[in-house]
Amino acid sequence: MRRWLPRSLGGRVLIAAVATLIAFVAAIALLLPVIVEGYEPGPQSAAAVGARLISAIVLAAVVAAVVAVTSSRMIGADLARPMEALAERASAQRFSARGWSVDGAPREVERLAAGVRRIATEASERQMVAEAQRDRMATLLREMADAVLIVDPEDRVRLANPAADRVLGAHDPSGRVLAEVARDHEILDAVASARRTGSATGEIERMDPRRTVRLVARRLPGGDVLLTAQDLTTLRRLETVRRDFVANVSHELRTPIASLKAMAEALEGGAIDEPAAARDFVARMHREIDELAQLVAELMTLTRVESGADRVELSRIPAGEILLGASRMQLLAERAGVGLEVPVTDGLPDVMADRERIGQVLSNLVHNAVKFTPPGGRVTVTAERSGDGVRFSVRDSGVGIPRDELDRIFERFYKGERSRSGSGTGLGLAIARHIVEAHRGTISAESEGPGHGSTFTFELPAAPVAVPA
Repeated sequence: MRRWLPRSLGGRVLIAAVATLIAFVAAIALLLPVIVEGYEPGPQSAAAVGARLISAIVLAAVVAAVVAVTSSRMIGADLARPMEALAERASAQRFSARGWSVDGAPREVERLAAGVRRIATEASERQMVAEAQRDRMATLLREMADAVLIVDPEDRVRLANPAADRVLGAHDPSGRVLAEVARDHEILDAVASARRTGSATGEIERMDPRRTVRLVARRLPGGDVLLTAQDLTTLRRLETVRRDFVANVSHELRTPIASLKAMAEALEGGAIDEPAAARDFVARMHREIDELAQLVAELMTLTRVESGADRVELSRIPAGEILLGASRMQLLAERAGVGLEVPVTDGLPDVMADRERIGQVLSNLVHNAVKFTPPGGRVTVTAERSGDGVRFSVRDSGVGIPRDELDRIFERFYKGERSRSGSGTGLGLAIARHIVEAHRGTISAESEGPGHGSTFTFELPAAPVAVPA
């Protein structure tokens, strides 16, 4: 850059004008001796001097013009180079604070570059904020449990998060017509109603499989419709469990309390003076109190297991030893007139289990199987290898379980149909499920329906193979 030039554009133009004027004057001065050379007064000499003077002025003007063009090109080049650089970078849309330097350019261009640099910096910061917000929004939409869709005026899905894929039952619905991907007519109705009225709500209710989804649609500026779908299936199920819990607890407490009150009133009414009747009432009161104590104990056990306060102590146990717990219930089965078979299976691996807790699970399953199997029926307890674990099964020929109750049979306080709703608190299977899950195992129930018996199965992971020392 020409360091001797002024910083401002006006100064450089003034320098060019002065240079042009100096060139013109210098040319006149240099040509003046030629003009007056040989001058002698007279008409011819005056005419010749006038002609020479005109030629000199024209020549000086040419010299001045050359100087003016040269200086203007220099000024134009100093102005054009940084302006072209700024224009090129701006057209590339590189919103960065760097790359806007125009050292040596006129002060006006440097001020322009500084302004553009400030705008670019602000634009870069806004772009970073926008990208961060976009990433957060994308993460939020991706992780949301609720489905979110945006449908354009042509009923094409413009945006859909992963949860929307599950609600619609279609993979990657973006860009497709809503009617092609929505399997529930309630979705189409909600979108159409929102287009007409601005907002709409709806609900999807299905029984097989059980499914409840709440829909909210709202028209956006521009004609798009925002649709959100919240899966309420789990919430409704929990609400059902809560109602059942309250009803069952009330029933389990009301019955023994009412019995105790009735027997206490009978004793007060004179039965206490009859030794035989008094002993009978006292024995019944003891049974009711024992059932209440069992209910309280099982509630406390379930609470500890669910909260993780009652930790399982895992140790290596032969699978055959766990089956011995079922063999000990042979007397219970004989009293009920039910056959109990516990075949011995060789070659089973050891399992990692809490002996007492798993024994409690197996005893509970065998006890239920005996209780719900009519006299003459049979209960079979087996164990077999299953992948990386051992599967224990308790199969009975009893009353069976309706298919629609299999999913709820392990809920606390849940009792099935009347044939399976005799004595008991309804907590045993819930406790068994939590104990098995605490062992990192699984538990399930199978039945072909009422009258076809049932099979309860739980799996435990096998113990690591011992490495010889």
